[in-house]
Order: sequence, then C-alpha cells, then structure tokens
Amino acid sequence: MDYEGNALLPLTLLTKGGANRTMVEEIFANLLEHKLVNLLPASNLLASLALGEGDLEWLQRRYQQMTDILKDAPAYRWMTDDAREAGLEQGLEQGLEQGLEQGREQGREEKNEEYLKQLRERIVTVVVARFPKLVRFAKKQVFNGKDTERLLNLILDLHNANNVDEAMQLLLALDEEETATQ
Repeated sequence: MDYEGNALLPLTLLTKGGANRTMVEEIFANLLEHKLVNLLPASNLLASLALGEGDLEWLQRRYQQMTDILKDAPAYRWMTDDAREAGLEQGLEQGLEQGLEQGREQGREEKNEEYLKQLRERIVTVVVARFPKLVRFAKKQVFNGKDTERLLNLILDLHNANNVDEAMQLLLALDEEETATQ
C-alpha cells in the first residue's frame, strides 16, 4: 500500500462493518511500519468511537504501549497541550470560585493564611504548566504575597500571558505592589 493509502487507513474504522480489535491492531501495525506515527492519535480516537464498550479498556492499554513512540509526534503534543489547557482552565475556574467563596467565609487571620497558601500554590501550578522555567522564581515572588485579590488576579493574568517575558513581568509586578503596600 502506498503512503496515501496508509494515511487513509484509520478512516476504515468508520466503515459500515465497524471495527474490531484485529482491525485496530492491523492499522496500528501498518502505521508504525510505514513510520506514520502522527496518525496514531487520530486512529486511536476513531477506534474509541467505533469499538464497543467491552473493547475500550483493551484499546486504552494497547494505545498506552505505543505512547513512547508518540511523545515525539507533533500531533501528540498538540493533543496533550489542548488537554492540559482545558484542564488548567477548568481548574482555574473551579479554583477561583472556591477561592472567592473561601475568601468571603474566612474572616479570621488563621484561616486567611491557609487561603493565601492555597492561592500561592495555585499560582505555582499555573507557572509549572505554562512556564516551567519560572517555577523557582515564582515560588520566591509569591512566598510573601498577602493581597488575596491581587493573587487571584495574578492566577488569571499568568494563565493569559503569551510568553515567559510577560509572565516574568507579572511576577515582578507582584513584588513591587507588595512592597508599595507595606
């Protein structure tokens, strides 16, 4: 089969006869043989739609066996980046909602310190996910942060930062604001 035929092979999973383990295994093997690893994620996705419930655990195990090969493929990185971004957004929304609710309820200083600690940890989590080179610096910058509103805004600002330089400026601004309020 030529390259074009191999590239279309994953689409056979959606044909009238449906898919089975043997068919999926043959497609995976063919794609690997022809070094078309970029098509493995799409094939896995199509197989998960075409296979029955009883085969999904098998598909997951089989696919995980191939992930070492896939980690270098651009399509794999795109998919994991999208998943990470969606998870980060969901976590930020939930965290902000919970954080605001906690902040309103926690009028006392002891509880406020725990809330500040959680905000600082959330900031570091965003930095780990988006700007890993800045983790050590971010930890130092947010260590003494006391303004809950500023820390909440920093979480959103870091999430929306376009690059490391913007993230660095946001973290530096936190230090300047904290110094100005003391």
